[in-house]
Amino acid sequence: MPQTTPSFRVRIGGRDLTDYLSSLFAEAARLSFLDSVGRSPLVSIEYVDQAGGEADRCTLSFARRGVMGVPRSGEAVELWLGYDERGLIEMPPTYVDRPSSMRSKSDGGRLIRIEATSIDTTTDIKSPRTESPPSSRKLGDIVSRIAARHGKDPVISVELVDIRIPNADQTQESDLHYLSRLAADLGADFKIVGPRLIFVLRASGRSASGKPLGLPLVLPSSGDIESIEWTGGERGRFGSVKAFWQDGATATRKFVEVGGGEGPAKELRKTYASAEAARKAATAELEDGNAAVDRIEVTMAGAPWLRAEDPFILPPLEPEYAGDWVIQQIVHTMMKDGFRSRASLERPRQAGA
Repeated sequence: MPQTTPSFRVRIGGRDLTDYLSSLFAEAARLSFLDSVGRSPLVSIEYVDQAGGEADRCTLSFARRGVMGVPRSGEAVELWLGYDERGLIEMPPTYVDRPSSMRSKSDGGRLIRIEATSIDTTTDIKSPRTESPPSSRKLGDIVSRIAARHGKDPVISVELVDIRIPNADQTQESDLHYLSRLAADLGADFKIVGPRLIFVLRASGRSASGKPLGLPLVLPSSGDIESIEWTGGERGRFGSVKAFWQDGATATRKFVEVGGGEGPAKELRKTYASAEAARKAATAELEDGNAAVDRIEVTMAGAPWLRAEDPFILPPLEPEYAGDWVIQQIVHTMMKDGFRSRASLERPRQAGA
């Protein structure tokens, strides 16, 4: 069934704005003026879905009519995108982070702009706190306790659950920063996706959204693609990586080293609390540094069913496009002149590569 008629649904703080925004799209279609970046000054919708620990973002910009109020910070933004011919797909929820308004004699007159992120600012996840784990210092218990504190369901890689964190104290540090720091130390990804708090090992066969990596997705046809830009990557920045750790039993500073191939050696500045944490950090740095990061930017007809970290296969338009890719970021944009998705792809990284 062809998908020819873009469609959407928007709710902010429980208020349905779909009909109002649809009327603005219809009005914009009758007008000929655009602003300097090619967007309709009357209305635009953008959703940015990102891999790893980066927060997803939603941006709405629309003309203000009558006595319409500006949404409050923390209100939930619910967005569905799709086509009349095949239905709508719900985007992961975001929360108003930075509402703003403006008046101008050009560019649509009175405007409201809403920037929302996947981090729920109504919770205290960004608030500094000081505490020590009451009993277990296993990572799985730490992550589960913080997830419960914020009403989230924990998703944790099995490889990480039983890792002990000797220096697990949290001192004037928000839960958001604390978990981000632990993830960086362990070569993991931390992200909040709707009701889930995700803490997963990179290259573990599970995405940072908590789902197993499945079969690559294939575009329906090359006719959906508007443009492709390929950039080749570099390989072999480091031959080995050394990470130091503090041995509390002997009060000595020790190190682990991973790699040993050709190329310069790198030493991590941080001293880790255990040999296990040091080894995981060194392995993650070696993989990140030595992975060949071929990149492709693909602009295509709107594809809201695609998500960051989805596997992806391009049509065989050029030899360098062949093989598997993974979506690192996908931007879904609906404007006066149509519905498009722009995907940033990288080659999948294999554990130990």
